[in-house]
Amino acid sequence: MSDAVSDEMLDAIAVAGTPAEVRDRLKQWEGLTDPVLLYPPKVGASPERENLHAIVDTFGAPE
Repeated sequence: MSDAVSDEMLDAIAVAGTPAEVRDRLKQWEGLTDPVLLYPPKVGASPERENLHAIVDTFGAPE
């Protein structure tokens, strides 16, 4: 099924990249959308990757 989704389609509805890239890309939607949904990928992610922790570190409240 992933072959049916082009990079252009994915870029139109989602962002991916380093924390800095994702924060920058989300700016394009400011004022155009309700709150953004953030979730870690589950399919294909290696168990040692802490995707949820990376999301919290990138977008969580400052200490």
